[in-house]
Amino acid sequence: MAQWASNTNADWYCRLAQENPGIDVPVYGVPINTREALGVLHFKGFIIDDSVLYSGASLNDVYLHQHDKYRYDRYQLIRNRQMADIMFDWVDAKSDEWPWCESSG
Repeated sequence: MAQWASNTNADWYCRLAQENPGIDVPVYGVPINTREALGVLHFKGFIIDDSVLYSGASLNDVYLHQHDKYRYDRYQLIRNRQMADIMFDWVDAKSDEWPWCESSG
């Protein structure tokens, strides 16, 4: 497992395909690691100007492709000023309840 921990999701699927040449399993979307197959779902939301970006990605070197590793992930960009404003207001209001969230308003 430690050897696989440094591989990307795409590496895992390539290796699986090489080990099982007689099986054709098409992969749609983003390949996932077996550790994540049954229930890792924690979206991150980023509010940037008049847009909301949803992603499973964290802001770190691997997701930002700063070194030799890269992790593929999905994201959805929603360009909607009203939605961005509503989400910002909600996070700002909740920041009083969440000690780890600092209000910028």
